[in-house]
Parts: sequence; structure tokens; C-alpha cells
Amino acid sequence: MPTLSRLRCIIVIVLLNSFTVQAQRREAYSRLSYNGINYNRLIINRFPDYGFAGRDGCIVMAEINLALRDIDSLTVEGLVKDAETGKNMVGASIRFQTQNGHRERIISDSTGRFLVNRSSPHGEFEILYIGYRTLKIKSAPWKLF
Repeated sequence: MPTLSRLRCIIVIVLLNSFTVQAQRREAYSRLSYNGINYNRLIINRFPDYGFAGRDGCIVMAEINLALRDIDSLTVEGLVKDAETGKNMVGASIRFQTQNGHRERIISDSTGRFLVNRSSPHGEFEILYIGYRTLKIKSAPWKLF
């Protein structure tokens, strides 16, 4: 019987090690840049507190990167990408509340890009995509940054 007990112990250790290695591979966290400058500090809950069926029951979701840049004094262009692969995300949903309190939604185009009026977002700015963790960004009242 000691052999069966040892075998069970080895199996448990191998499984735990496998989960640990898989969890450690996920180094691609969401990133936010604006005109080439890192603004990760504006991301709400950047580091997930879940993993393999963690607190929220989620099995490791993919992360989103967002790059923003000024087009002119009124317009900002966004580019939504997969944080791990760097591929552009077509059809990502961008949500925010406008100055008058209405919720607005924009969809990224066939290249993962979208345009937004610089003064539109108020409060939280969110990027959503099925199978990905929602990227939430704090924005200053009446302006994006």
C-alpha cells in the first residue's frame, strides 16, 4: 500500500505543478498608452485576482491592450489589441458615459480602431470583448485624460 500512497502523492504534486506553471505563463496584463506614454495607473483592477476557477469562478481570461493617440484637438483614435498576441481586436465594444449622462457605445472597426470625441467620456471608460477581461479605465470628468 505505501506504493499506492506514494503514487497518489506524486500525481497531486504533478498536477499542482502543472497549474502553477500555467498560471505563471500568463504575464500579459492589460496595458494603456496615450500618445506613446504609459498610463497603466489609470487602469482599474489591472492585475486580476482570479486564476484557475478563482474567487469569481473565472478560468483565466485573456487581457486587452489599448493605445490611444490624438488625431486633432477634438478627436482621439484608439487601437484595441490582444495583450498576449498583439493582434488587433475587430468588433471590440467601447462604452462610456457622456457629459449629459447618456451611456454611449462604439465598436472597433476591421483593424481594431475606433474614434471618440476627446470631451465625450466621463467617469469610467470600458473596453469589452467576449472571452476577454473587461478593461476599465478612469477618465477625468469631461475629458479623456
